[in-house]
Amino acid sequence: MKKIVLSTLMLGASIGVSSVALAANQNFNGQDNANIVVNGTLGADNTKATAGIDEGEKDWIDVSLDTATIFYNKAGKTDITSPQYNIENKSGRPVEVAVGSFSHKDGSDPITDIKSLKLNVTNTGSNQTVGSDLFSAPGTIKDPNTDALLTLANDDGVTDKGGVAVANSNKATYNFSGEVNSALSTMSKPSFNLNLKFKAVPWAYDEPSDPNAPATTPTPAPSNP
Repeated sequence: MKKIVLSTLMLGASIGVSSVALAANQNFNGQDNANIVVNGTLGADNTKATAGIDEGEKDWIDVSLDTATIFYNKAGKTDITSPQYNIENKSGRPVEVAVGSFSHKDGSDPITDIKSLKLNVTNTGSNQTVGSDLFSAPGTIKDPNTDALLTLANDDGVTDKGGVAVANSNKATYNFSGEVNSALSTMSKPSFNLNLKFKAVPWAYDEPSDPNAPATTPTPAPSNP
């Protein structure tokens, strides 16, 4: 079973690690200089909750999952089934999982026999399952609902800053289920591409002195009329 680790190479809006600190905004009126505290983090480990990476950045994403998958329907039956596959969040922040896209790789492969096909994702810690329909009608691939299927806790099993750890809540399993229109006697092998999207969930910080809190953009002083 093939596995891949998705880290900072994909699924984000910008590249770069920020050493962050939150300080109260200060106004310098009639002063010709200002001192600014600069806290750096080198070699930030995104598996640690205290890594010092800016909140919401893709650099928090560190997810391992199975990427070579199958589903099948046995001749003479109508149900579609598959093995179970694994997803694990190794990040110091929770990560949302959503369907990005689902597409047919080769139009010459017949898919008209498929009545329905569904992706099922189960959080291992809570044992809750969320499904996403991949077909909207027999032989017709559905535009995906890109809302988050579920949120995986961070590597410590924590979903919120200061929250209680829940064992295995950073892990999930997924599989495929569905039906064909009628029992088949001829074998076909259609192939698809499933894209999953990941988003690091920011933690809220209440204390300005917290060295791991996100930086803020100072509010410019109003200009004189």
